[in-house]
Amino acid sequence: MITPEQLDELERLEKQATPGPWGWTNHGEKCNCAVLGIFYNKTDEQVGGHVTEEVYDEHTGDYKRVVEFCDAIATKEDDANYTDFALLAELRNLAPTLISTARSHAALEAEIQHAIREAKSYEPDYPWTQNTITEAVRALGSSLQGTSQANADLHAENKRLREALEKIARYDSGNGCCTYGCDTPTIAKITLGEQA
Repeated sequence: MITPEQLDELERLEKQATPGPWGWTNHGEKCNCAVLGIFYNKTDEQVGGHVTEEVYDEHTGDYKRVVEFCDAIATKEDDANYTDFALLAELRNLAPTLISTARSHAALEAEIQHAIREAKSYEPDYPWTQNTITEAVRALGSSLQGTSQANADLHAENKRLREALEKIARYDSGNGCCTYGCDTPTIAKITLGEQA
């Protein structure tokens, strides 16, 4: 698995590299030459992937240039492995998406691990060592169940506190104080929002 440091370094290199998309083309019938670089079509858009610089025009019976080569990134003058050039171009062109996806995956993985840690406290007897999607779903469900239970407990406690404050507020003997002269009923009413 890629580390955050490796991802940071990859992102740094991607930002400093020649902007994509990168294209590549082959030429030479006997030498198998290849060029990786920047190519533009006739509307000045960069072209990526395998680039055909010329196409046969049936109307004129000749080849016409459809892509212009602009800048070389890498060349191989003899016995080029075209797959190497295709791979380099494709990796460069997909680099921003791959980096973003890896960062999203890392964030999701951290959330799942957090859910598993939480679920272990609610289901300590479950064997939390499988590292499967099923286990992750179970952990998320257990974590949600635990969160829901904690939320229900807080609501119940809030209800008990409100009922106690309402009871204390009813001790008011008409002047904001209880029959013993303390202002506890007023404090209860303020807490309940009944009095400013």
